[in-house]
Amino acid sequence: MKQMDLLRITVLLLPIMLAFASHSYAASENDIRWKESQGMIVHSSVCYNHIYGSVEYRGCRSNAKNLFKEKCAQYQKMGSSAKGLKDKFCFSARNYNPVR
Repeated sequence: MKQMDLLRITVLLLPIMLAFASHSYAASENDIRWKESQGMIVHSSVCYNHIYGSVEYRGCRSNAKNLFKEKCAQYQKMGSSAKGLKDKFCFSARNYNPVR
């Protein structure tokens, strides 16, 4: 391949590579916030601390679904001593849809 062809390919692919590499999703539980009503997570409020529709918001909402699943499993192992938390997180693990 000629050097000029390599340069053209690099120039064409660079913006695509940067687009995927530069996304900074919510990396920790501290970035995922929600509101609650009667001890349950209000699904429409998940990630209210991010700008609606932004890359960070979408990443946060996907991460929230995973967090709910992890917390559900964690509290299921604890048995009846964590029933309220288990109910809250397992309900959201089953019913929360990050795309909505």
